[in-house]
Amino acid sequence: MAFNQWWTFTEGLVETDRHEPGVYELGDSDETIIYIGSSKEIRRRLKEHRAEPDSSCIKTNTATYRIEYTSNYKKREQELYDEFVR
Repeated sequence: MAFNQWWTFTEGLVETDRHEPGVYELGDSDETIIYIGSSKEIRRRLKEHRAEPDSSCIKTNTATYRIEYTSNYKKREQELYDEFVR
């Protein structure tokens, strides 16, 4: 499964995400990737990002996000990181 559309990074939308493993990308208001992450529970991890201090880089810059659910999330995160950095 590949990434689909970008979503607004709001508490309400994050609450609708599934408790499943996968990878995610956080983006700014232009949908430029600022962070790539993975978790065995996507919703929990995104909620942790939303709860970061207001001064954190992620809290200050994240406006959008997208998810790819996959059980092989660690490997997929590395692939995305390698693709993004190159």
